[in-house]
Amino acid sequence: MSGADDTSGAVGARGASEVEDETWLLGDQSEFVSAEASQLHLLGVTESRSSGAPLREPSDEFEGGEDAVAREPHDVEDTPPQRRRKPRIIERGPTRADVTLDAWCSFCCRPRAEIGELVAGPAGAFICKACLTASSALFGDSVSPVSLPARPHVETPTPSAPDFIGQPEARSALIDALRTGVRCVLLIGAEGCGKSTLLQMLQREGQGALTTVDALTGTPSSTPLFIEDVDQLSTEHQRALSAFLGRASRPTVVLSARGNAPSSSKLALRGEGLRLNIPTTGALSRAMRDTVTVSILEHVQHLVSLRPPTSAEYKDMARARLAAREHATALSEKALSVLVAEAARSPRAGHELQALLQRIPPGTWDLDKVTKPAPARKGRRKKGTS
Repeated sequence: MSGADDTSGAVGARGASEVEDETWLLGDQSEFVSAEASQLHLLGVTESRSSGAPLREPSDEFEGGEDAVAREPHDVEDTPPQRRRKPRIIERGPTRADVTLDAWCSFCCRPRAEIGELVAGPAGAFICKACLTASSALFGDSVSPVSLPARPHVETPTPSAPDFIGQPEARSALIDALRTGVRCVLLIGAEGCGKSTLLQMLQREGQGALTTVDALTGTPSSTPLFIEDVDQLSTEHQRALSAFLGRASRPTVVLSARGNAPSSSKLALRGEGLRLNIPTTGALSRAMRDTVTVSILEHVQHLVSLRPPTSAEYKDMARARLAAREHATALSEKALSVLVAEAARSPRAGHELQALLQRIPPGTWDLDKVTKPAPARKGRRKKGTS
């Protein structure tokens, strides 16, 4: 019995020792939980002791708000795959557009200054009251129509446009014809001689208005009308112009066309100290190479011919165009002479001169001295060689 007691006592002592060792290894559980809670708190994890595992607070990134890293392995396996939360769609409706925005209506493409206040949409579109009314009418809604405001007619001022230079006799003849009420005047000249410049100058002076055949109306007007490039009109437009010229009530019309002055007519009159050549309709047609119908030329009452400008007049035109520039541009006399000579080589001398001037940037320019390459030296033959 003593041996058995000794054996049982040894086993009991060993069991007690193992329990003490296990207790020493595990330590105080409260201290372990406190340390674990402190670490999780630093990591932003909230402890939940009900399930025996620390859990994160609900996260905005995943639905369910649980972090798989903090779970036990068996919990991770049993949990279905997490889905990302779909972005929220913020519902917006139409709002009154900010008055400080320089916005345009997305439907009629008119600015706020013309149509008034706008309504803004969530996608950056705008609509005015008139277009909103028209849109409601398309749905069959009974709304009072709102008329679009009339688009203001703003004439673009051209204070820097050059005046017609030279040929004072032709300019005076055209002005006198406008003042005396001649019904139809034909302004003829070579291309680039200044026909358009002369008519534009008269329009700035208030002596007429440039227009097109499509803009001619039956409304009587006392303002003379200027129609350019009659020789380039289509057959239909020339027919419409001929019908307009045949009306009894219409203003004075000045027609410009490319051509040369007709030869001296055998029909010449003299009176009041003046000599007047009266060209025939056939002579006028030949002067413009039959590009204008006879039905139009029959209405011509006065002919004004422009000759090609001289070199001095071209230089004055170039100086006037350079002086009208916003940024100062100057050319030396030698450079100006060469520029005018190059423009005179073109059959469209006036247009070519303007094109050459546009290619010169602001500044002061002189003609560059172009060094001609020296001629190639010929090899000398040695004496005694054939």
